[in-house]
Formats: sequence, C-alpha cells, structure tokens
Amino acid sequence: HHSFTQNELGNLIKAAKGATLVCTEKDWIKIKDLSGSENLRHITIANKIEGKQDFLTWIKQELS
Repeated sequence: HHSFTQNELGNLIKAAKGATLVCTEKDWIKIKDLSGSENLRHITIANKIEGKQDFLTWIKQELS
C-alpha cells in the first residue's frame, strides 16, 4: 500500500540503468501521473480459485 513519491520513482529509474521497470496494475494506477512513469510497464494479476463452488459454499456457511 505504498504511495511512491516523485523522488522514489526517479531513484528507481536511475537504479534500473535503462532497463524497463515492471509494476503491478495496482501500483501503476498510483504512479502513472508521475514524471518518468513512461519508462514503466505494468502487468495485471488475476486470482483463480480452484474448487470455486466449494469455496462459495464455505463462504455462505461462514456468513450465515
């Protein structure tokens, strides 16, 4: 839940020495308007629950 500052982003870009930085989509939303963000790429992370129906049944039982 870190909110990157302009200075922190600049330090990361400098440390990357020209390499492309990759962040999560969640972080991208928070830093996309900072100067230097054009040097970043973001990925989307998705969760998949195996045994979805069992999980939903369990949730319903716990909430009732």
